[in-house]
Amino acid sequence: MELSNGLTLSLSSRAMRYPLTKYCSASSHMVPMIIQAPRHDCGICEFTIQPGEEPYVLHCGCTHHLHFLMNELEILAECPLCKEELVRFDVLILTAVRQFQAEQEMSSSS
Repeated sequence: MELSNGLTLSLSSRAMRYPLTKYCSASSHMVPMIIQAPRHDCGICEFTIQPGEEPYVLHCGCTHHLHFLMNELEILAECPLCKEELVRFDVLILTAVRQFQAEQEMSSSS
């Protein structure tokens, strides 16, 4: 990723899941600046993940729409794109997100 000052910042695709904050010195104050992450294409549907849509970057580095992964969670054993086996961390996170979403839906319908 090339920054506005000409420096190049190298980050793993896993690190790009979260917005990055860079601090610069401006008149003796540390001023946070958001560095825009590059656009991601879903490895399942191949469309660009738009603002407001929820991406998820698997441990292998492949990015997918979260809802596609959630729909296939019961049978998902590997990344749909690169076929690398899912790590336990990804399964736990996706399971927790699905449970949270189900609880949110139940509480909003009450």
